[in-house]
Amino acid sequence: MGGGGFMQHASDTNRKHRAQKAARREKFDGNHSDKTTLGEKHSTELDFSHLTQEQIAEERNRIQEVFAKRRKQNLVIYVVSLSILLIGVVWIYYHFR
Repeated sequence: MGGGGFMQHASDTNRKHRAQKAARREKFDGNHSDKTTLGEKHSTELDFSHLTQEQIAEERNRIQEVFAKRRKQNLVIYVVSLSILLIGVVWIYYHFR
């Protein structure tokens, strides 16, 4: 008959989730909140003052390489998808002709 199995599972899951959240709060000592908002004290600007110019240049190069790789992967996906679509359209056209 098992009416309480799901509710017990949900209760256990919620209890574990709350325990994990409490552990994260304790670990970060209140620095991170569930409701973080950007205000005057929280800026959207990134502070790279602790990095040297060489480290910043290396990071920019790494990011450019990652995006170039992603663009190539997307291009391959688009070309393959378009090819499959065109082959399908041509096959349907000649098959039902």
